[in-house]
Amino acid sequence: MRQILRALAFLGVVAHASALTITIDETYAAGYFDGNPQAKATMEKAASDLTAALTTSLGAITTDKFTGHQGTASATFDWDLMTRNPSNLSQQITLPTFPFADGVFKVFAGATTAITGDGQTLGAGAPVSMSYQLDAEGTSDAEIVAALQKAVVISNDALSRVAGPKINSVDDQVTIGAQTVNYTVSFGPIAGFLTFDVNESWHFDWQTPPGAGEYDFYTVMLHEMMHSLGLGNSFAWNSMTSNGTDWTGPNVIALKGNGAGLIHRYYNEGTPDQTTDGAHIMPGTMSTTVEGGVAQEAVMTPSIGKGERRLITQLDVAFLKDLGYVPTPTPTPPSDPPVDPPAPPEPEAPATPATIGKVAKKVTKPKATVNLAAPTGGAYLEYSLNKGPFVKAKGNKLKLKLLPGKNVILIRSTDPTTGKSSPTKKVVIKYTAP
Repeated sequence: MRQILRALAFLGVVAHASALTITIDETYAAGYFDGNPQAKATMEKAASDLTAALTTSLGAITTDKFTGHQGTASATFDWDLMTRNPSNLSQQITLPTFPFADGVFKVFAGATTAITGDGQTLGAGAPVSMSYQLDAEGTSDAEIVAALQKAVVISNDALSRVAGPKINSVDDQVTIGAQTVNYTVSFGPIAGFLTFDVNESWHFDWQTPPGAGEYDFYTVMLHEMMHSLGLGNSFAWNSMTSNGTDWTGPNVIALKGNGAGLIHRYYNEGTPDQTTDGAHIMPGTMSTTVEGGVAQEAVMTPSIGKGERRLITQLDVAFLKDLGYVPTPTPTPPSDPPVDPPAPPEPEAPATPATIGKVAKKVTKPKATVNLAAPTGGAYLEYSLNKGPFVKAKGNKLKLKLLPGKNVILIRSTDPTTGKSSPTKKVVIKYTAP
């Protein structure tokens, strides 16, 4: 789940708006889900849970053509949606998808063997892209220009779908007579695609926890659906990232205190195969689940370990809210007024941080030992090596196998009673072979 496939934008004519409903379209699934009903049920459960977390209203899309008129002149934009075939990522397809029902966001799902295996990339998801044809006619250049400008206004009004984020835009120009006309058409959320690597060891049943050797299909589907909504790959996302690592959206900042260092900048940082990310929350970033308030790493960090399941967190929702989606408010159940004023709750203290002994920063052997002092109060130690999942430490000495280049070790302690984790401490060890 480290990598995503980038995409562009969308189209439509808007009527009244209705709450967002994520629907799964199997047109390009090559029958995969017919033979795997458990995977289909889990994918639909993920769509239902994500739908329940958002109340954004989207307008209906009734046509793919928008025409402006001026005098005897007319100008028409004729739009197509395009995406990667989710069952064959090398193939670009045009989607015969109009009209879109009121409120519907469609996800085209499939399964593929074309993703790098061995846990490197479990799935991919993105908004769909778009293309268009412009037809203009008339006897007066001035009237044609005016008709074009009206068609642009109509397109922008329609394609926004009333609400939600700006996914992308078309910035183009056309020469009419002696005049060059520049125009921009912007698009909101309409559709997306997702796929996953069938060669991995999957746990397809959302009703039971994944085994120690399985990747959780439910969690990966949540992750890729959020990518298809534009999290990580939209104009709105890019407009709120700064310096490659910082987030400027107000809802996330209100939740976390600040947005510094919340965006994951590189895969395999410090190694020869380092590549740019910028589309995920920083690994190890904790939040609490929307359902139950349990401490957990956010769904939209770039990786997940075998045997691990995640639910939608308050932080995932805050990012979606910053993009322009409206979250479902958490209901407050009615209660009788207390006879006596309740005592104020005692604040929950985070787990006591671990103490790290002196560590060699540069080594010439592919092994290193990190001495730890266990925290008090029953908390246990956890560590993550090179962006892997956090695992429980055995004892107070970490004996680590290093990779060439920089190795990043994140260390924290977790209280087993409250599930609260301490802030992570980072140790960087550079291994250079002699």
